[in-house]
Amino acid sequence: MIETIRVPPRMKMPRKQPFHTPGNTNPGNSRRAALAMLLLSIGTPAPAQTLAILYQTSGNVMVNQGEKHIRGRNGSTLNPGYRVMTMSDGFTLIEFNDGCVVTLGAREVFLVQQTSPCASPNPARNAGYTARSSAKAKAAGLGGLTRELHHR
Repeated sequence: MIETIRVPPRMKMPRKQPFHTPGNTNPGNSRRAALAMLLLSIGTPAPAQTLAILYQTSGNVMVNQGEKHIRGRNGSTLNPGYRVMTMSDGFTLIEFNDGCVVTLGAREVFLVQQTSPCASPNPARNAGYTARSSAKAKAAGLGGLTRELHHR
């Protein structure tokens, strides 16, 4: 005769969740969300930040973006290395992120650097520009920009 022995069922111990919060009914969601955020942050390159924009553009204004030339228009974005060129009838204002404004009249070329001309510690770089007070900028209809540069 074969004797059968009954083994009591194993008791399952509750597993501790490292990211469990009292209001979270599914603690696995926190881990999945954290993993998704990590993957999104390392998989997406940071967009190039716009350094300046064109406004009050009139006449023929061109922007050289390395290999190609495009027509400069109000709101055109400028990044370091871009070259802004005004033709014989061209005029534009270049406003940098720090509030610095450069005016380009007819037949002028401006190379956009890594920083605005106002932020440059190099006096030789600013030699061709003069600063104007914000009161004059307001009087000129520029909305009280703190600094405005004009090419001499």
